[in-house]
Amino acid sequence: MGIFGYGSIGREVGRQCRALGLRIWVMNRSAIGRRNNRFLVEGTGDPDGTLPERVFRLDEMEEFLPPLDYLVLALPRTPRTEGILGEYHLRLLKPSAVLLNAARAELVEESALLAVLRENRIAGAALDVHYRFPLPAGHPFWELQNVILTPWISGSTGSPYYLQRLWRLFKENLGRYLAGEPLLNVIPPQELVREHRGTA
Repeated sequence: MGIFGYGSIGREVGRQCRALGLRIWVMNRSAIGRRNNRFLVEGTGDPDGTLPERVFRLDEMEEFLPPLDYLVLALPRTPRTEGILGEYHLRLLKPSAVLLNAARAELVEESALLAVLRENRIAGAALDVHYRFPLPAGHPFWELQNVILTPWISGSTGSPYYLQRLWRLFKENLGRYLAGEPLLNVIPPQELVREHRGTA
């Protein structure tokens, strides 16, 4: 299992996959280890960053991608990560590999993903995020037999824990703000990308 992006989501994916007996490889933009100033539900994730068997830098794609059976994208969409996987990178995956994207569609070049799926150059893709919302009825992804489409529900507000944990985070951050302490889960402004959503 390759996990591209080892933040809170990537670490929980890693924990669950390790419990299933999978070997975990990680590609991350920075070194992994203990993360400070992050909200963490007890018993989840990989707080100390010790689960991965190997950790790769961004310039090691040619070593990271070819052996993977599964590639999970769990990194944010930023000016630096948009289009980070193009056709060259997707073709480094073996034909039996599956891509799982629950992060942002724009991390992968759309035309490149369509090309490798149409050619069965990879076994398939599970896509919870899309290039346009709603995904137009005529989009080729609907016709491909090796694609599973879900309507951006991997972080669903329908979870029985969503509001409870949201209020816990808010309460913790309010207390930190009033005490002049660093807040949890802060995203620097330079890491934000303005979303543009087309319509059908």
